[in-house]
Amino acid sequence: MDIKVLTARFTPVAPLLRAAFLMALILAAPLAAEARSGLERAVAATLIVLGDGDRPLGSAVLLEDGLVLSVVDVVGGRAEVTLRDGEGRQGRARVVARDAGRGLVLLRIEGAGFGLAGLPLGPVTLPVGHEVFAVGAPLGMDVMLTRGIIAAAARQPDPTIPVQAVQHDALLNEGVAGGPLVDGEGRLIGLNRKSPEGALAGVGWAIAAGDLARLVPLMAAGKLRDVPDLGLTLRRVTPAIADALGIAPVGLLVDSVAPRSRAGQAGLMAGDVLLGYEDETLATVAMLAMLIDRREGDEVRLNLRRGQADLTVTLDLAPVGNRLGALAVSSAGVGRIASYTFASLGVVLEDAGRVGHVNYHSPAYVAGLLPGDSIIALNGAPVDRATLEALTITGPILLLVARGGNTLHVLVDPWADVPRAAMQSRANLLDAGTHLF
Repeated sequence: MDIKVLTARFTPVAPLLRAAFLMALILAAPLAAEARSGLERAVAATLIVLGDGDRPLGSAVLLEDGLVLSVVDVVGGRAEVTLRDGEGRQGRARVVARDAGRGLVLLRIEGAGFGLAGLPLGPVTLPVGHEVFAVGAPLGMDVMLTRGIIAAAARQPDPTIPVQAVQHDALLNEGVAGGPLVDGEGRLIGLNRKSPEGALAGVGWAIAAGDLARLVPLMAAGKLRDVPDLGLTLRRVTPAIADALGIAPVGLLVDSVAPRSRAGQAGLMAGDVLLGYEDETLATVAMLAMLIDRREGDEVRLNLRRGQADLTVTLDLAPVGNRLGALAVSSAGVGRIASYTFASLGVVLEDAGRVGHVNYHSPAYVAGLLPGDSIIALNGAPVDRATLEALTITGPILLLVARGGNTLHVLVDPWADVPRAAMQSRANLLDAGTHLF
């Protein structure tokens, strides 16, 4: 049997492939250079925040107009800090606005600055799965970046705080808080918060760029409204709660109302079900926070159900006294608040010196003073409610309190640095039962 060998002649394709590959490189080079320069710009715009003795505190980001943005977890209660760039140059910066509720601090560099190009603010939104980079200075070392993806759509980590945050999985080492979250082009996607601990370790949060673009100009102009302390503890009306009360599964159930708080003065009571805010139906606690933040006036109407009756109350949201931890900004510069009272610290006292309510963002709460504590001594001397309410606080005070059958001391210092964990202890709530407004 004859065996025939079949052969085939192939046209050489290697030269064609090489040509196509080279053409792709030529076309992609400008895009790669643009992306590379964008990330390099983001790294250059990331600054290291230094405290006394050049102790590293965390990171910050330089914006286009020469302002610097960071978070309360990093700057704390300081009026000034030192900033250092990636080239080792240092400069002083003063705080021009601080918002403890939203956790933002705005600074301005003294003198000519570093001569760097800052990052622009803009409502940049990326889809889930998009690649992002967290930029910062871990433990005060050189600025570096870590890579991750957008893990979930932006939402409110704390339902009582009207700020959207981007959730991502880029590694956030200690010291990266306050630095930018950027995309591959170096665009600002968000401002990194301190990485949570416990069950949510490894999940990063960054205040969304859209909120930064809205809030920073208001902070710079001194027009940003505080997140008001309502004195309310609320929970969403779930189907189970609705069945128990015999109502529709909508609205927010009031768990408690602090005495002499805004909610108390409006006439709200435990057991009320908040159904509406002006003409908006209330579905979640987070929705109420956002509606309050976007209000135009200082009085709003709340529609509620009390027993079988439908009522409307007016809630006064006008600013009261100095903002906690705020700095007075004038042509003369930044001034330190000289004194506080328990009322201006957000502490409401009841009979016999019992603490009825403490504003969550108050230095007294951060120090450890809790509702239900009974203050029995001030700086080592017995004290009563009248003395406490008339007290002018000009320095740290030591309180002896009774709590749960025991006594303990609480040192309240409104001028101390805010501990890093204090402002983050509720910063990553997923579905907590109750929410303190």
